[in-house]
Amino acid sequence: PMHDDRAARLLLSQMVQAIRMYRPDVVICDTPLGGLNLLVQEATKEAFRQASDPAVCPAQIDKLGLEAWKPRKLYTSSKSGLVILDTSAISPRLGTTPRDYAADAALLLGQSTPAISEHFTLCAT
Repeated sequence: PMHDDRAARLLLSQMVQAIRMYRPDVVICDTPLGGLNLLVQEATKEAFRQASDPAVCPAQIDKLGLEAWKPRKLYTSSKSGLVILDTSAISPRLGTTPRDYAADAALLLGQSTPAISEHFTLCAT
């Protein structure tokens, strides 16, 4: 493997660190469209599994003071998922709708305003 898979290990380490820092209850992956999206989705799934193991990336725990963390659920966005998020409903946590919250970022990335609803498939618990 090129560079002893250092890039893949670094990506996984950074994703484990993000989960440990932000301590989400739910992690969501985009639908893999191939290439880079597929790589990121696989790394996200692996980080979801590994973030709860204190033996993984121990420097994050010893030097950064983070704790192992296990999110409750991992979802993938999909066109026909059984879990549906109404992005036009006001979220008390955001203080606005998820659609409005994401609109500016979408425009910066050259994407259209998010849809009124998003579908998700449960991948792991």
